[in-house]
Amino acid sequence: MMHNSGIQSWLASMDLEASDADKLFDMLRGTDPDVDRNHLVSGISALKGTARSLDVHYLMNAMNIGFGGLMKATNAEFEVNEPWRHSPQNHPSTCERASPAAE
Repeated sequence: MMHNSGIQSWLASMDLEASDADKLFDMLRGTDPDVDRNHLVSGISALKGTARSLDVHYLMNAMNIGFGGLMKATNAEFEVNEPWRHSPQNHPSTCERASPAAE
């Protein structure tokens, strides 16, 4: 389909390259196995043009906020399951163990 000159011309008119077809279809279909004609046309029409610097920075900021939240949640999980992580004196490797003879 991407070797069709009509489709290549259509994509070029939308400022898209046929070489990006796999990325385009993956993004448009999401979790669906197929992309119907209407979804293809509306999805590619929405992608027409170039991203503005503001758009890119907005997305990067949103990703950083999301990643920061994930890191906080992950660290909170470690604090619950491994309380010594932030308290080296309580780490299992520094605690005295009973000698085998004493048991």
